[in-house]
Amino acid sequence: MMLFISFLMPIMERLSEMFGLFAHSEKWEHIYSFFGYMLFLSFIYGIFLWLEKEKEGQKQ
Repeated sequence: MMLFISFLMPIMERLSEMFGLFAHSEKWEHIYSFFGYMLFLSFIYGIFLWLEKEKEGQKQ
């Protein structure tokens, strides 16, 4: 799921640029968004797993 969302974001950026809703500098590469979202979502998922493990430890 994270890979799909990370892949979808550069596509959405390009579409929003075409409609004039979003602008990047000329040096921007959309692959940066792919890796940025992948890192961000991996970090958030790691926190989620850690909190779930903590919650399970408190139940016992």
